[in-house]
Amino acid sequence: MKKLILLILPVFFYACTSEKTRLSAVGNIHSEQAFGDSVKNSGIIDADALATAMNKKDKLDTRIKGEVLEVDPAKSELRLKLNDGAYLPVVLRDTTLSIPKELKGKQIVLDGYAFIDSIKDADNIKGNTKTRLAYNASGLAVLE
Repeated sequence: MKKLILLILPVFFYACTSEKTRLSAVGNIHSEQAFGDSVKNSGIIDADALATAMNKKDKLDTRIKGEVLEVDPAKSELRLKLNDGAYLPVVLRDTTLSIPKELKGKQIVLDGYAFIDSIKDADNIKGNTKTRLAYNASGLAVLE
């Protein structure tokens, strides 16, 4: 009988722990507001340091942290505020997810990849393209 109790007891305690505790144990960020895939709590860089981290690469898999400047829920897009007054455009890979406008002004962590995006220069009659840094996120967690 004691052996049976000793076998069942760990299973019982595991079942009683909250999902929050289990997520923290495996190194993911727990957030009451999360969208898409889970976000790991390692290798996170600040959004302002992303351009330097790219180091002339076209694409970089990384996790970034920053403050939300604007949200466009219809397009699953948002903008992260950068120190120089500019912004970093972010799109969620899963466009079926709707991002609430209440994220504006909150600190978030994103998991995905940064890339160099080519955009048409609307001011140029010849239709030349410009490049900018952008981010494609598979997961988003709001920091509390």
